[in-house]
Parts: sequence; C-alpha cells; structure tokens
Amino acid sequence: MTAQRRRRASITVDTEAPYRDGELGAYDYARVLEEFGARGTFFIADDIARANPKLVEDLAAAGHEIASHGTEHPYISKRPQQRPPLLPGIGEAELEDQLGTAYQRLSALAGEPRGFRAMCFETDVSVMRVVAKHFKYDSSLTAGQAAKFKLPPGLVELPVSTFLGGGLRVGTPLFLGPGSMLPLSRLSRATRDDPIVIYGHSFDTIRCTQRLYTSRFKRFWYFERCGPDRIDVIRRIVRGLIESGIMLQTAAVLAETEAPLRGAVSERNGQQGQRSRQADQQAAGEDQDM
Repeated sequence: MTAQRRRRASITVDTEAPYRDGELGAYDYARVLEEFGARGTFFIADDIARANPKLVEDLAAAGHEIASHGTEHPYISKRPQQRPPLLPGIGEAELEDQLGTAYQRLSALAGEPRGFRAMCFETDVSVMRVVAKHFKYDSSLTAGQAAKFKLPPGLVELPVSTFLGGGLRVGTPLFLGPGSMLPLSRLSRATRDDPIVIYGHSFDTIRCTQRLYTSRFKRFWYFERCGPDRIDVIRRIVRGLIESGIMLQTAAVLAETEAPLRGAVSERNGQQGQRSRQADQQAAGEDQDM
C-alpha cells in the first residue's frame, strides 16, 4: 500500500505600496512565517525594489524566495489617469525592456528570481511570451484559467488557489474583511487545489493614512481594515495550514516539483488521446468495410 502524498502549500505575498509604507508589511509576513519555521515567496514590484533595496536584501537573507511582481504598479493612491498601464496594455518591446530591468535588479539584490506574478493578475499571451524569456514559472492564473491558456515552452504555471474550484481566489482580501469568509482553521478544506497557493499583500498589516481612488466598497471591505491587528489573522492562516498537516514551501519549490508531475500527466493524456484517435480511425475503417 503506497503512502498518501502530503499536501503542500505556499504563502505568497505581493509586495507593493498602494499607500505610504505599504511594502513594509512584508517584514510582518516574514516574521510570522519564521515563527513556524517556514519561508514564503515575495513577489516584489520593481518600483519597490528600486526604492527600498534593503527590503529585498533582508527578505532574501532570511531565506525567503524573491520573485517578480512586474514593473511599476498602478497604485490606487493615484487618480486613474495618472496610473501606469497594466502589463497587457504595454507593447511587447517596451514590456521586454521593463521586465528585463526588473529581472536584472532583483538578480543583483537577491540572486536570480525564478518566479513572476502579473500585477492585478492581468496577463495575456504576449505578456507570457516575455515572462518566459526571464522566468521559470508564472503564478498569475487560477487552475481554471490555466487549463484554457497556452503557455510558452519552458514556462510552468503555478496557479493561485480558488475556493472549491470556482473563480474566487484564496487571498487575504477575503480574510481581512468584516468577518472571515470561513474559519481559518478549515482553510485547507475550502480549496481542492494541491498544492495550495495563497496570496496576500504586504500592506495587509499597514494602516492606510491617505486618500485612495477606489470604490467605497473596496475601501470598506479591505483597505480600511488593513493594519497591525491583522498580523494575528496571518498567524492563524499559517497555523491552520500546519495543524492540518500541510507542508509549507516556497512557490519555486512547488513549481519545480510540480512540473515533472504535470508533464507526465500531459504525456499520458497525449498517449491516451492518440490511442483514442487510433481506435476511432479503426472503427471508421470497420464501418466502411461493412
């Protein structure tokens, strides 16, 4: 009898600053993970790496994975017309230049980054082509989206988990709202994904003190509830996963170990499809002979 494979998860943190000092909450995430002997993955926007290189160096020195969150984030502290475009709105040549610069900056600060996540999860085929030139894995899609997406050769997709296989991503915007969507201790039962990839934001633990140009609902549900008291919510998420017997690893480790498994599945599916087509052709020939 073969032993059942232990489920695995990664805590990933989009490190950005929609308001003042928002990136500094990455330290809070790092400390909580380290309390449990775990390490996370920090997807760092290039404007943060440029403005606060020490943050990148500190996280890397503590053993956390440093990955890319793209170029300059379109922060909601700016009016919509003042924000830079999301990645699909940038020409491929300019995108190549910007992502190349982001890659080189992170490489100089913390070693070669392996992973990438698009800002606001907005990506398309042209963005993925550029991503594949610099990174080994992407984590911008859900499993449902990835199933319909043709990835460039050599790029592995590590999907962000969703609730019960739907389209709702498992992330702190749902945990920090007025009343959690589910008991955090049962988080592992709320998603069917294996591995589990949870996303948070560095600013989750930083209180907002400036005007945000976003909807009243988003301000009430999420941004106005960010602050130091949310560190305990993050701690409960991590504790709940570990007490459920789930192993916490970085996204790079998950992507590296999942790629051969998915390749084997794809190969088996291809072989099954080929056998099915051969059977159909044989049946069609028999029908013609009758």
